[in-house]
Amino acid sequence: MYVWIVHNLCECLTLSSLENIISNLPLFEDLTLSNDQCSGLKRINISSESLKGFRVNNPCDYETNVIVKSAPKLASFCYKGSFKFSITMESSNLLNGTFIILSWPWRENFDGDWFINVLNFPLNLNCSWNRVSLHVESVKALIFPEKLRRACPSSLLNWEHIRVFARRELLRESELRDALLWMSPSLKALSITKRSSSTYFC
Repeated sequence: MYVWIVHNLCECLTLSSLENIISNLPLFEDLTLSNDQCSGLKRINISSESLKGFRVNNPCDYETNVIVKSAPKLASFCYKGSFKFSITMESSNLLNGTFIILSWPWRENFDGDWFINVLNFPLNLNCSWNRVSLHVESVKALIFPEKLRRACPSSLLNWEHIRVFARRELLRESELRDALLWMSPSLKALSITKRSSSTYFC
C-alpha cells in the first residue's frame, strides 16, 4: 500500500506530472494534497484504480477544484479549509465525507455572508455521499437565522446521515436539527458530538 502526501504542489511537481503519477501507481491507496503555502493547486483531475482514501488541506483560503474522473475503490474523502472548494466525482461511489470548515478562532457572531457560504458550499460537493461529517468550532456556525430561511429557498440537499462535531454551544441541539432539516430535507439521522480538542485532523 502506498500513502502519499504532497505539500506545496507548485514547488515540487507540475500539475500534469502529478496527475500522471497518481494514475500510474498500481498500489496507491491513500493521497493527501496540501495547498498550504502556494496557490498551485487550483484544479486537479484524479484517476486511480486503487485509491481508497483522499484528503485535501487548504488552510490558506485558495480556490481549489477537484475532479475525480475514475476511482472505483474510493470510499472516504476529507477536506479541511475554507469555502473556496469544489469536488466532482464522475462515478457513483458512495463516499463517507468529512468537512472541516475553518473560521477565525475569534469569530463569535456569524453574519449573513457566512451563512450564505454555508448554504452554497454543499452545492459544490458533487458526489454521492453515504455519511457527511461537519466539523465546526460552534454549532452556531450551522444554525441559519430565521430571516435567511424565509428569504432563501432551501438548497434541497439529499444528505441523509450527518454528524456534527463542535467544541462549543452544544445546548442548541434542537435548533441545529431544525436548521439542518431545512438545508437537507432528506435528513434521516443526525448526531452531535462535542470535541475536546481545538485541533482538527483530516
